[in-house]
Amino acid sequence: MEGHRIRTFLICLSAGMILSAGCSRDPNVRKQKYLDDGNVALNAGKYQEACIEYQNAIQIDSKFVAAHEQLAECFLRREMWSAAYSELLRVTDLDPQNFKIQVELGNLLLAGRHPKDAQERALTVLNLDPANVDAHVLSANADAAMGDAESALKEMQTAIGLTPKAPNLYLNLGRIQTDARQFSAAEQSFQTAIQLDQKSVNSLLAMGAFYEQQRRYADAEQQFQKALQVEPKTAAAYRELAAIYMNQNKKPDAEQLLQQAQQQMPDNPDAYRLLGDFYLASGEFQKALAEYVQLDKNHPKDLRVRKNYIQLLILGNKLDQAFNLNQELLKQHPKDPDGEVMLGQILRLQNKPNDAAQALDVALSVAPESPEAHYVLGLVMAQLGNAARAESELREALKLRPGMVDASKALSTLAIQKGDFDQLHDSAQQIIASQPGSVEGYLLEALALINKRDPQGAYANLQKAISVAPDDARSYAGLGELYTLQKKYPEAQKNFEIGLQKNPRSTEGLGGETRLLLAQKLNVQAMSRVQTQIAKVPDHAPFYLLLAQVQSAQKDLNGAEQSLQKAISIDPNNSDAIFMLAQTQQQQGALDKAKASFEVLQQKNPRDPRPYALIGMIEEAQGKWQDAQQQYQKAMAIQPDNAIAANNLSYLLLEHNGSVDTALTLAQTARRLMPDSANTADTLASVYLRKGNYQLAEDLLSEAVKKSPENQSYRYHLGLAYQGMKDLAKARASFQKALELNPKSPQADAIRKSLSELSS
Repeated sequence: MEGHRIRTFLICLSAGMILSAGCSRDPNVRKQKYLDDGNVALNAGKYQEACIEYQNAIQIDSKFVAAHEQLAECFLRREMWSAAYSELLRVTDLDPQNFKIQVELGNLLLAGRHPKDAQERALTVLNLDPANVDAHVLSANADAAMGDAESALKEMQTAIGLTPKAPNLYLNLGRIQTDARQFSAAEQSFQTAIQLDQKSVNSLLAMGAFYEQQRRYADAEQQFQKALQVEPKTAAAYRELAAIYMNQNKKPDAEQLLQQAQQQMPDNPDAYRLLGDFYLASGEFQKALAEYVQLDKNHPKDLRVRKNYIQLLILGNKLDQAFNLNQELLKQHPKDPDGEVMLGQILRLQNKPNDAAQALDVALSVAPESPEAHYVLGLVMAQLGNAARAESELREALKLRPGMVDASKALSTLAIQKGDFDQLHDSAQQIIASQPGSVEGYLLEALALINKRDPQGAYANLQKAISVAPDDARSYAGLGELYTLQKKYPEAQKNFEIGLQKNPRSTEGLGGETRLLLAQKLNVQAMSRVQTQIAKVPDHAPFYLLLAQVQSAQKDLNGAEQSLQKAISIDPNNSDAIFMLAQTQQQQGALDKAKASFEVLQQKNPRDPRPYALIGMIEEAQGKWQDAQQQYQKAMAIQPDNAIAANNLSYLLLEHNGSVDTALTLAQTARRLMPDSANTADTLASVYLRKGNYQLAEDLLSEAVKKSPENQSYRYHLGLAYQGMKDLAKARASFQKALELNPKSPQADAIRKSLSELSS
């Protein structure tokens, strides 16, 4: 009997297993399970895991609308805009009557600055459902974005007519009226929203933000306080109140308020992060770092806190500590896009650009639409000397996030480096559009306009910069440079001085004034001016660099060397000071010391091609042509269009029986990059002489001799060109003049031999 019961149990168990297996093979059950698991992950903020679950569901059923819809939501939360757009588009293809998704797709297009396309989505819905309120709101917002305020307001009135007691509609109307500068009407709309729902925190916050924009700080504060009365744990109200206090120069009140928010909401991430972010925005980096150290201890599972903490360590150049924490993060969350981007940032700053690029490639494989990843990769490509790829990555970052100011600034730097002032102008305008209250954009646009020969436009931008930030010395230095170009020297000097009064450490101000005095041959005054400022600010390395420049102009190389050593003692990482020190030592004939200084520069920035080229020149001067050749090759590996390396490497190949064709390519590259250089003309002409192209050689050498008539080599080579052309009289005259310049030079015997050949 007992055995029968056991057999019955086993049969039932087997049947249950078969049923379970059958269910697991049912594709509808499996896809729903993936969808449900994805929703759980999405609600828990595990967006990457959620996306994988939704994609698994779609693999089972490519027409599973709910999975496509949720995957789009997941992409939106990860800020993967193009991927979200593709999924939303797929939903509309599968379910054209899904008006909610049509509107959401339109809102995404609107956020991506495609208002016309967004308007088309709104009209698609309204043609089928004229009473769709959300579609009318989308249409209104699209009209507003295209500058058609009248149509936008009309659409909002239609939406309100359909749902007259919806507070959110009056909030949207108020925002459109504000943008149209209909401030009284906007205020009334916000008040109506509050009357409809006096306990709506969103309405109170919107009303407060409106008053804050109007600088009606007392009214704004009242609205935010009301929001806190309705919901005492509203982090956004604390944040906005703190902003109001800061606008009124009540920083201690703002700090105390945010400390209160942290105490009242110790478990609310939006609240307990406010104080640290406030310190960072206020420029109190050490306080921000200390705050995040504590937050990381108190909330070890808050991934955003950990990431912000790592970013602060990166900003503070605490790279080893940042690296260790980031590795711990990546161990817990493999291939986390933010973690990989931060790893790329750290490695870039540690001068490991190739390793940084690998980390960023991982980030982009997981999150191909991460603007941060494209931005940092752009910086890395610039570090690697790949300007074209750098520009491409930075533009992609801006495409994904049009208001990304750091990307625009990096593009500005690239534009300045290549002398593309149209691009600089475009980037400057993007910065101004994103940060109209910052001087950066105006200063860059002024620089672009100066180089585009528009001094009036440049002046207007500099005046705007001064109105935005009256105490920023850079604006006055910019005016000084503009007046210098116009040869209005008293006005230039006056503005440089104003800048130095605003900021005694202004390198732009003292540098501009020093150059101005040197240009007027007022070397003594330049020396005195720099020394006076150093007495006021004795610990500022760039001022000693300026002093060295004045001393070099006065041929005081020993003094210049001492000043540069002082600059380096203050700032051991000042590459410009190290570079100038090496050049000064080279001018003094101390080649070994110069080489050692350039080697220090190589170690600090192994991706800078200049030290390699200059060490090559020293090696060449010391007769170590093979070592020199290696240095030139290293320089060109970093920067293929390095003119000095290309020119000198070409010459070495000619002198030591290398490939003449390779020498020609290198010489042509150098000539293209330095078309006004007598040296590149001579090198290219030497290749032509070797190949028997005497006329081409003569054209180049005549130009070189005209620019440097006292150069013996140029005259000698010109004589060889005439000799090859059978113009013996000109050849003899050129050889004789070359010999007269220096009859005891190492080249003199070769010149005498050429003269004797003409006589035979």
